[in-house]
Amino acid sequence: MKKISSELENIISRNDFLAFGFYNHIFNLSKLTILLKPVLEARIKKKITTSSILMNLSRLQNKFNKRKVIIDQLLPLKLKNISMHSNLCSFTYFETKKLNAELRECYSEISKNDNYVSIITGLNEISLIVEESNMDTVNRIVKEKPKNIHKNLASVDIRLAPETYNKPGTLHRLFQQIAFQGINIFGVSSSFNDMSFYVEQKELKLAFETMFEFNIQAPMAEIVIK
Repeated sequence: MKKISSELENIISRNDFLAFGFYNHIFNLSKLTILLKPVLEARIKKKITTSSILMNLSRLQNKFNKRKVIIDQLLPLKLKNISMHSNLCSFTYFETKKLNAELRECYSEISKNDNYVSIITGLNEISLIVEESNMDTVNRIVKEKPKNIHKNLASVDIRLAPETYNKPGTLHRLFQQIAFQGINIFGVSSSFNDMSFYVEQKELKLAFETMFEFNIQAPMAEIVIK
């Protein structure tokens, strides 16, 4: 038979949002009880009183404090590299076969000179992100009319350690730090270990420094500014 205490600990320790708020005493436990009640009942498969959940939450919080329980989601993320690129511009198009061919040509033309270029593909749209100095090249090669052009962009580029790939909540933790600063993220691209997010040029310094300070305990991180 599943116990309320063990299920609560499992729910909280596996959710970075709950773990962060619970461990740092941000949550009102009475409100958290109401939030977790249906989740807990689904796991235990029976009705539970709010008073029993609240009692177990209080005990669990004391347990974390006294034993200094290490919650995986609260440990520093291991970054292998942090870099940033400024003076970028994005072109967003509706996807067509003709456009794909033009974008491949554009990518080849720009990347051969070691310039910044990235393509983000959605279900019906494609965004091409280049340095503003290459906007003329894009307009010369790509004949499709862009749906949107966004200038004054910049990117913060992160390379995560391979072991973070299967860790739940990794991207949320990174975005959470940027959200705390009130910075809007206009786009994201990611692969196995690499991730880039795009912000306004004027927000680049703060976004970069936020990521650096968040991972200041990760001595393996290499800082690259471009």
